[in-house]
Amino acid sequence: STMSLMDNFRSNVKEAMQHSGISQVELADAVKVHPVTLSKILSGSVSPSVERCELIAEKVGIRPDLVFVEPVAKKS
Repeated sequence: STMSLMDNFRSNVKEAMQHSGISQVELADAVKVHPVTLSKILSGSVSPSVERCELIAEKVGIRPDLVFVEPVAKKS
C-alpha cells in the first residue's frame, strides 16, 4: 500500500482509541493539547511533531516505534 506514515499514524491511533475506549477529549487531555487540535491531528489537517506523535501513541497503548507502521489487516 502507499499509505503515508502519517496516514498509518492516524489509522493506528483511531483504531487503538476504539479498542481502548478512550475519547478524543480524554486523549487530548492526556497529551496536553486542545481537543480541537487533536481532532485536526487525527483528520490530517495538522501535522504534529514526532515527539507529539510518540506521546499520543503511548497514551493509546501503541509502542511509539510501531505507530507509523502500516496497520495489519484484521484476521477474522
